[in-house]
Amino acid sequence: METINILANYIDTSVEDRSLQDARELLGHLDACMSSHSKIRTAACRLGFGHLRKHVITFSTFYMSHGRYREAEEGLRAVLEHDAQEYGLKHAHTFQTTGRLADAL
Repeated sequence: METINILANYIDTSVEDRSLQDARELLGHLDACMSSHSKIRTAACRLGFGHLRKHVITFSTFYMSHGRYREAEEGLRAVLEHDAQEYGLKHAHTFQTTGRLADAL
């Protein structure tokens, strides 16, 4: 969980100063983090849900900015599932997530 927080915070900072090599390394760390989380997640701790919602949006946006649309789609679908359950289909968060998902498709 801590790794997810650190990685999301790092992605959110110094975006313009990042070299292509740094972005590639970061994508590798992100892939490892997502893979590890999928092996240990629980019903109470799922990417896209609760406090992990905003991190998954950050990860998905980063994936999209590097042409990794499949990974972005997976994350955004999880966020959309959360938003629909938590806020309902007509809430602003649900609409925003739907728009992000459309961008990934």
